[in-house]
Amino acid sequence: MKSVAGVVGLPLVVAGIVLFFAVPLIAENTGNECQALEKYNASNAARNVTGSTTGPIYGMLNGLARSVATGEATSAAEANAHPNIPVSVSCAYDFWKAF
Repeated sequence: MKSVAGVVGLPLVVAGIVLFFAVPLIAENTGNECQALEKYNASNAARNVTGSTTGPIYGMLNGLARSVATGEATSAAEANAHPNIPVSVSCAYDFWKAF
């Protein structure tokens, strides 16, 4: 007979793993974790430059940076920083760290 913890625990672990990867994709409306991280970092950089998340300068900088964020630069940086970890895991982890 299976224990209650085993029956309840496995779905919770699976849900946690799904959320770990899905939230960055949904939050940044992207197709991969590295692009989500790159877009998130672009928005933070625009906010740091302008000092707020409103106004035409922020909108222009944020829009421009997010439009060119393909995830390739972040993917390469993550692969170099963590060579033994799959890039999608590394990008998702760093997204959560930055979030």
